[in-house]
Amino acid sequence: MKRKGFTLIELLVVISIITILAALVVPNIGKLMERGRRGKATADLKLLADSVKFYYTEHGQFPESLSLLVKENYLSKDVPNTPWGEEYKYVYADVAKSSSSGEEGTSVTFLDQPDTKVGFRIYVDRYDDGYGTSVEGEGSALPGEQPGPIAGRKPICYVEEKFE
Repeated sequence: MKRKGFTLIELLVVISIITILAALVVPNIGKLMERGRRGKATADLKLLADSVKFYYTEHGQFPESLSLLVKENYLSKDVPNTPWGEEYKYVYADVAKSSSSGEEGTSVTFLDQPDTKVGFRIYVDRYDDGYGTSVEGEGSALPGEQPGPIAGRKPICYVEEKFE
């Protein structure tokens, strides 16, 4: 008598092999997707930084916001969102002008030179705290510290330029 189909043991072996392969592949997919998001964010940041530098070269001051770059045709499309669906953060400092915080002559705290008076930073408001990526406002600052780059923690993707 010929049998048609598989035995229960054969099916269990195949299912267990598929489960083991899936357990090996699935964690790597998440890492690859995160690497791709960071790569896209880095490319966006370079584009935005170049646009800010061109604006500064022509106008002698930093744009008030990234959306001004679109209005003044330094960007051909709208300002992109981060791959995580958030807006890029933009701060600048210029001793001759008001900073984006509205205080006259204030400086942005740059990650390696806190006394920089002229420059800008564009960054993703996410931080790698050693336990995974966290979002600003969701525990990204250590207790007693101000959140973000001011706390000395580097965003996962950022670009900053300092001018003398």
